[in-house]
Amino acid sequence: MRPKAFAKTDVGKRRSNNEDTFLVDESLGLYAVADGMGGHAAGEVASRMALDIAKRELGNWSGVLNEYKPDSSAEVRDVILNLIEETLQRACRAVYQESVDNPKRKGMGTTVSMVLIKNAGAFFGHVGDSRIYLVRGGAVHQLTEDHSLVREMYKQGHIGKTGAEEAVFRNVITRAVGHEERVRVDTLQMDLLSEDCLLLCSDGLSDYLRAGDVEKTLGKGPLKEAPKRFVALANERGGKDNITVVLIVVPKDEAATSCDLHHRMEVLRKAPLFLHLDYRELVALTNFSYIRKLSEGQYITKKDETSDELLILTKGEARLLAEEREVARLREGAHFGEVSIFSTAPRNSTVQVTTAAELLVVGRQQFYKFLSRETTAGLKILWRLIQISIQRIAKAGAPRVIEDLAPDWMLREKPKKDVPDDW
Repeated sequence: MRPKAFAKTDVGKRRSNNEDTFLVDESLGLYAVADGMGGHAAGEVASRMALDIAKRELGNWSGVLNEYKPDSSAEVRDVILNLIEETLQRACRAVYQESVDNPKRKGMGTTVSMVLIKNAGAFFGHVGDSRIYLVRGGAVHQLTEDHSLVREMYKQGHIGKTGAEEAVFRNVITRAVGHEERVRVDTLQMDLLSEDCLLLCSDGLSDYLRAGDVEKTLGKGPLKEAPKRFVALANERGGKDNITVVLIVVPKDEAATSCDLHHRMEVLRKAPLFLHLDYRELVALTNFSYIRKLSEGQYITKKDETSDELLILTKGEARLLAEEREVARLREGAHFGEVSIFSTAPRNSTVQVTTAAELLVVGRQQFYKFLSRETTAGLKILWRLIQISIQRIAKAGAPRVIEDLAPDWMLREKPKKDVPDDW
């Protein structure tokens, strides 16, 4: 798979020098945007150093990286993600040491948002408030979270959405490569599909983006000219910072993965248990799961068996049995075994597939790892689990005390996104 990449950087309308740097190395499959800071050209030094080191370090591991295939094991995927994290840690130490050794560059640092693409697999590394967007099937999904003061205050409820957009400190970041000797790196892996687009950009563009801008800008002409159109958009709206854009385009019908991935993600998005998860969090969840395929008539679970797996039906149908009698039909998006994630209690029902079926399986240890890395997503899942449990208890004719204790919105048949605004 050979994605096409197009890039452009611009100083903007208010800065005298450009501290942004981008990297496009199609032979290595490495693409990145870095937004430096520090003054006296130190930001430019930091961003260039970080990306030069990333290219060198990952290039040294090209033999290992090229072995990745779409059907590679989770262990192989984790090795690559660890290499990306260690690469950014080395860049962090080098930039920090340069700032210590050269007083004129004291305090310099840089954001880094990068993606390594190998055989339809995309591996992301992210620090700071530059961004990576996925454009898939006409929808735009932000795959990175800003490491910024305004984002932290918003998440903690100190400011609302309007306050976040208008905050004078919105460009203060909480993580940067080189500010200290080590930095916490966000990593993510996903498979790419035919005609996917990845948009990497510095905040000189993302600060100006509004709903619908990405789709409109991509659709106005040839994709190879899109970075120029994004730069023009940012400058038209103020151009208060340097602007850098890298657009990666997966050619039509050249992705190694099948449409099953798109179907699987759509099913998960609609599954009641994952109602509150955004696309990036769903991608992260799939990284801690695996697919199990069953033939017609096979049992998914049996009454009184013990298990430690959460199961989500992503393809096919099944039936819920009680004393060999069918009591319910289960379709795509149905989930069961969630109690087994937390308890070793025996299953209280039998589930049998009525067609060829596919299950997404999340084991207890994998779920715990997911919770430790994706704490907000874990909270959203637990919140929905409580809602669903109360609904089931109420339907089963639970004592009146359940209805007294549970708010009405938890007992509704149709789920609604009754969650904090920042979810």
